[in-house]
Amino acid sequence: MISAMKDAVTSRAAQAFVNKQIARYGSVEDLKIDSRSRTVEISCLLHGETSPLHVKVENYEVESSGTKKFLTVTRISASRPWLQNLLTDHVQGRRVELPSWAAAALFPRILRESADAAGAAGALRAAGLDVDYVEDRDGIRLGAIRIEGVRLIDNVPL
Repeated sequence: MISAMKDAVTSRAAQAFVNKQIARYGSVEDLKIDSRSRTVEISCLLHGETSPLHVKVENYEVESSGTKKFLTVTRISASRPWLQNLLTDHVQGRRVELPSWAAAALFPRILRESADAAGAAGALRAAGLDVDYVEDRDGIRLGAIRIEGVRLIDNVPL
């Protein structure tokens, strides 16, 4: 449930970010990130179009390099053939630096996949996140980080 809430918050932030980037061309009506399945669904209405375009990132990878995070889309599909070709040529396989707020999507995965609390804290710091705490208690890993002054808290079953 916590991961779904974080995905919803991250999705809203991503939607606002993308809307600023594409305002000249149209707007994103809906954007949903599912960090567990590593998918993103986007519905946007471009100026001059009568119906929304749909894009699905069917798989993505996130990697860290120093304090920066990068996204690579490995599979993508679109509702229009011309858009599918454009995305395949210019988005799929391209490594893009993520804004700092996007690190929120890494938080639950790092907590879940790390062998122990110390390893999770180290991986979070290596991803450039400000770690308040990570601890294991009664079969649950608890953690808190700060991103641009906002504190995020999560817990995952071990």
